[in-house]
Amino acid sequence: MSYSIPHDVITSAINNAITKLELSHIPSLFQFLEEISIMESGGSPRGLPEITHHTNNPFQLMSSAVEASKSNADGGVPRYLQSLHEKISQNTSLSQPWSQQSYSEIIGNTNLGAICAALYIVRKSQNFTRWTIESTMQARAQQWKDNYNTNADPDGTPAQYI
Repeated sequence: MSYSIPHDVITSAINNAITKLELSHIPSLFQFLEEISIMESGGSPRGLPEITHHTNNPFQLMSSAVEASKSNADGGVPRYLQSLHEKISQNTSLSQPWSQQSYSEIIGNTNLGAICAALYIVRKSQNFTRWTIESTMQARAQQWKDNYNTNADPDGTPAQYI
């Protein structure tokens, strides 16, 4: 694995995503996204003080997660995602709407990857006004497994997270 992205670039991208999406009202969202980036780069959040670099595609976004950040399987966009897509259009300099960003553009750009990871977390909640991030690492580990990590990763367990 190549660890080429400095940790401060990841934290900056997470702050950028939360700001652009106007999601600062969700407690622990920054912490959860930071922990996800560590887990998905092959680390463990308990080792946060030692983290210096991350892998490419630090949120390990699969094409299904990118598509879920854009629309439903039928192509429709839920109202809460429409609102977030509008915020992306208003608060970023993207030349195309979020729904037209390609998978390679999103995973190849740390800022877009952080936005996508945040959208995916919100999407899994089904209603971002009621979304809560768990307050303890143990509870976030289960939340990560239930709402973010795929079944294709049998080794990705809450115990590994902690």
